[in-house]
Amino acid sequence: MILTLRRLCGIGAVFAIFLLLCTACGGANGNQPDPSGLELPPTSVDANKLALTEDFSTEGDASKLTVTLTAESFFDLYQIAGTLAYDAESLELAGVSQGSFLGDPPEVIFFQRADDPGQIPFALTRRSISPGATGRGILLRAQFRVLTNRLPAQLVWLEEELVVRDSLRHDIRVSRPGGEER
Repeated sequence: MILTLRRLCGIGAVFAIFLLLCTACGGANGNQPDPSGLELPPTSVDANKLALTEDFSTEGDASKLTVTLTAESFFDLYQIAGTLAYDAESLELAGVSQGSFLGDPPEVIFFQRADDPGQIPFALTRRSISPGATGRGILLRAQFRVLTNRLPAQLVWLEEELVVRDSLRHDIRVSRPGGEER
């Protein structure tokens, strides 16, 4: 019960900061980017898709796992927030880093928490009033130490709660890893 409350508080804190960043970066009622500079949205069914890839490596007796969250075929991606979850009995978080798809600091604000084993709440948003990113690119990477030889079928996944918005702060429907749509 206490662990669940801690997770909810952690996730709530990330979303509160995300909403604060949305407001600071123009918000729903602030200045909006000029949509005339945007390309037409793609008509492909593969548009606005997220992918998780796992890459195992070994150094001496230690096994490592790098998980990459990638935006696939996106149109006007401006903000994304969610929680990357992992099996804390099999993996120990070693680090999290921002990808460059939305841009590099200081154009992008990246926030993540790693104080709750099994959960990595994160938020990425562009800082300037500009069109969002279009195409394919890396959103974030998480590095883990593998703690056991007996790994479960699912090591890392995206939690259900996911906020994805375009430069006009409209929600974007995305296809999530595993094929489900949000």
